[in-house]
Amino acid sequence: MGRKDRIRLNSKGFSLVELIIVIAIMAVLAGTIAPALIKYLEKSRKTTDMSNATEIEKILVRCFVEGYIDIPEAKRTVGYGAWVMLCNKDKKNAPTPYHNRNFSGVWCGADAGVIVGDVESQGDWNYCTELADLLNEEGININSARSYSRGGDDGWDWIIIQVCYNSEG
Repeated sequence: MGRKDRIRLNSKGFSLVELIIVIAIMAVLAGTIAPALIKYLEKSRKTTDMSNATEIEKILVRCFVEGYIDIPEAKRTVGYGAWVMLCNKDKKNAPTPYHNRNFSGVWCGADAGVIVGDVESQGDWNYCTELADLLNEEGININSARSYSRGGDDGWDWIIIQVCYNSEG
């Protein structure tokens, strides 16, 4: 029996040292790749948020143009209108005044007197069901909509999409 045959018979796999070296190399690679991957995932979440916000904005603008949402002449002051707030997960991530409101991840609102459909809004602290229904009809699932960014220094906890009156009409 030659030397090559003896090595083949005695070889049963990798030695412990070889396995530790491979695991160490994999740990170093994972440590260098993980931050870039996390940053990429957050960027993807932000892109999703902005895409959703843009879609909601288009719907709100179209509703103003078509007259489904209307601001009566007497109420036309700068900043008066309707909005949708998307929160990250739940109301705990919303601006503090909304913490005692009953909603999951989306708040639909309109200033007092703004007409949505055929219903006059009672004010921004009242949930605007008509606006939520409109968004649902347009294909935005209000029950599952929310912002996806993780918040903190690199993201946001909520997004407000507002379409309102300005001094130019």
